[in-house]
Parts: sequence; C-alpha cells; structure tokens
Amino acid sequence: MKHKLAFLLAVFAATVLLLAVQKPVFLAWYAVGRGFTAADWWQVVRHGLALDMTVAGYVTALPVLAVLLSLFILAAFFVFGNACYRIGRGHASGTLAEPNHI
Repeated sequence: MKHKLAFLLAVFAATVLLLAVQKPVFLAWYAVGRGFTAADWWQVVRHGLALDMTVAGYVTALPVLAVLLSLFILAAFFVFGNACYRIGRGHASGTLAEPNHI
C-alpha cells in the first residue's frame, strides 16, 4: 500500500514539476527582448502553480482509479479466495464445512 501511495504522489509531483519547469522555458522562448524582469517571471510561475496543481490532479485521476481497482481486486481475491478454499477443503476431506460470512 505504501508503494501505491508513493507512486500516486510521484505522478502528481512529476506532473507539477514538469509544468512548473515548462513556464520559464516558454517565457525564455517568447519573452526574450520584451523587457520582462526576473520578478515578472517569478510571478508567472507563482500564479501558474495553482493551475499546474489542478492539471496534475486531473492527470493523477486515472492512476488513482487504477490503484483503487487493484486494491479492490486484491481484497476480493483474499475474501472470496479464502471462502472457496474452505469449501474445497471440506469437499476433499468429506465433511462439508460452511465458510464463515464473507
């Protein structure tokens, strides 16, 4: 579970970092010679950070759904697999033991 949470945080952080680095590159390409100061560049990055986090949240939504699905499948395997194992063990030994509530 820790690995899955770390993966989701890494996807979010990598997306924010990529978008935050993209802004100065964009400004360096299009704003050269137009009189922008370093303070202007910093304000562009700072104000864009909220939008970058929003986009990163949207990008991270699909991996979150995949992780939740994998956790559901894993839980279902343990719950129903254990019940099926108990039923099968009862058939093999000749005494049919009803499984506990699922």
